[in-house]
Amino acid sequence: MLAFLGGAFISVEQPGSSCLFHLHIYSLLVRLGCIITRFCFCHYGSALMKPSKWLHNKPWLEELACRCTCAYQGRHFVAQGNFTQSSIQEFDARCRPSCQAVYGKMPTVGQSVASFSGAYPQALVTRMASGSMAAKLGELQRISESSRVRSLAELGLDDAVMDSHVLAAVEPFPPRKWFEDPDWVGELCQSLDFRECFRYRFKRSGHINVNESRTYKSWIKAMAKSQPNSRFVGLLDSRVTIGAAAKGRSSSFAISRVMQGSLGYILGSNLYPGCLHCRSQDNRADPPSRDRPVEPPTRDQPLWLIDLQAGKYERFDIVCAANSVPQIAARWLRFLLLLGGDIEPNPGPLQAPHAGRPRGPMDLSVGFAAATSDRMAKCYDAFMTWLRAEFPRSALQLMSSADTASFALRAYGLHCFQTGLPRYLFVYAITSVQDHHPHFRNCLSAAWQIDKKWQQHEPGECRAVLPAAAIRAALSVAACWGWFQWVGTVLLGFSAMLHPSEMISLCRKDLVLPRDTAFDSTSMFIHVRDPKTARFARRQHGRVDDQKIIAIVDRIFGPLPLTERLFAGSMSMFRRQWNAVMALLHIPHSQMSRGATPAVLRGSGATFLYHSSEDVQWVAWRGRWARHRTLEFYLQEVSAQLLVHELAPKAKQRLFYLDKISWAVLSSLLSLQSRTEEVK
Repeated sequence: MLAFLGGAFISVEQPGSSCLFHLHIYSLLVRLGCIITRFCFCHYGSALMKPSKWLHNKPWLEELACRCTCAYQGRHFVAQGNFTQSSIQEFDARCRPSCQAVYGKMPTVGQSVASFSGAYPQALVTRMASGSMAAKLGELQRISESSRVRSLAELGLDDAVMDSHVLAAVEPFPPRKWFEDPDWVGELCQSLDFRECFRYRFKRSGHINVNESRTYKSWIKAMAKSQPNSRFVGLLDSRVTIGAAAKGRSSSFAISRVMQGSLGYILGSNLYPGCLHCRSQDNRADPPSRDRPVEPPTRDQPLWLIDLQAGKYERFDIVCAANSVPQIAARWLRFLLLLGGDIEPNPGPLQAPHAGRPRGPMDLSVGFAAATSDRMAKCYDAFMTWLRAEFPRSALQLMSSADTASFALRAYGLHCFQTGLPRYLFVYAITSVQDHHPHFRNCLSAAWQIDKKWQQHEPGECRAVLPAAAIRAALSVAACWGWFQWVGTVLLGFSAMLHPSEMISLCRKDLVLPRDTAFDSTSMFIHVRDPKTARFARRQHGRVDDQKIIAIVDRIFGPLPLTERLFAGSMSMFRRQWNAVMALLHIPHSQMSRGATPAVLRGSGATFLYHSSEDVQWVAWRGRWARHRTLEFYLQEVSAQLLVHELAPKAKQRLFYLDKISWAVLSSLLSLQSRTEEVK
């Protein structure tokens, strides 16, 4: 699923009779556009029928679908047993034209038929490989609508659910909450008087998790001998052992074997073991494992434990309620609850909600792009982790005041600079603190000063841009190679000044062509999904007035269904095609060499529009810049930095020639001759 959502090609193979694709994860992939293709090996010359079905999103596999039409229908060679001299001759006679031609090899006497049947016929593999190579070179077809409908029907799904946005309707699994050991477990370890039950040395070294599982098994054996028919609790500092013991199994084969060996003692002695996790520093069984005696109690028994032994649960209820929040705050909460009285054991019903529908908790991350919000959260967590490590007793107090928070961020910025961390970690930490504490916004000048000094130490540079001539030359090359989807996508990115993520995610319904408005407008509009500046304008659009660009885009994307993506490949495929075109033009295209990456299209379009009009406000409106001042600084820096004037003379000559013939090439290859005079 992750690979599919990332734009990669995927495939899952199953036998023809398998029901695995009815699982939710695979039915969801089919709803998102994958199809199921069935074929038989006998169709490609094999003596074995071996029906197989593939769930995939590879258009070149769609044409491999077939049924058994061979002369041995219902009487195929059976894949069981081992080959003998006579069965090899029979197998070879049934292969068309021969086993050597179909598989490239012959089975040997005594070889398992099942193992030999794992090989694919060479004709089938060749067709799969040629389709994959064609897709790599950009010759990508589309999966037919009939195959999608058939795949949905095979899984019992309605074709109405076939939507590229179906994931929005799927309720995600909630993230697992972070677990901290409650304080009362540590108080138990520190206040109880423990004694040593047994001690032994392992005969040979092993993995620490496996050895701790063996110790758990020894504990179970000891309890089976001394305390049968009982319930008991152990304190362990290994979460791996606790998890394996709770489930009775583990993904580790070695740990699973140990757990299997403990089942006989648990079932035979009617044991109900339980485990609590404690910190290693509180684990009283740790010193004996290092040849030291068991440590005595280091504190008196807490009041809640004394009351609990007497059958009074009020104090323990308060302790458990206080541990529902992080540790430092939990201790303060326990103190307040003890001062204020016990917890109401049977609280009354909640107040009835208002007449309208309940909205649920407000999402405070709204206003930022999903990637930006996620990056801010990670940088805030990194800052708080550093703060707790440097000031373990006063981290919360530091963040309770704007002045102390500002100096804490300032210290964090100096730490990031000194240790070689990237600057964005510090900047996102400041902005996330502002988002968590809005009243701090105007009081963080001390932290922003470090960011300003950092930029003076390590000034950044804007990418050099490509002139319109280089873009037209690139389009000529791509059109000659048949990469028309790439041509249309690059034209949209350049003319509408789009970010790479914005242009790759475009669908046909995001384009409003003149034909879509009955030619009431001669302009083309592009709806921008999830714009980078969504917090300033949630719904944004780009506009293109150039009639040549509109004619090309209309010819390439106009006939597509509304839900179809304009560029069928992934971002990595777009980047490979970009690199191939730039390499032919001898234009640097790596980020290390500050070359032309797909990200320069937005700046190149803005620079071209500025050179044509010198109207910065108009360029800012067309390019959806939130602040005119940012655009002014950008244009001042890049307007004279064009990659073309740094090229070799032969490369320039080739580029200028391709630029000169670009419209003729595009008109010829896209059958736009009838429109040429109209556009002129």
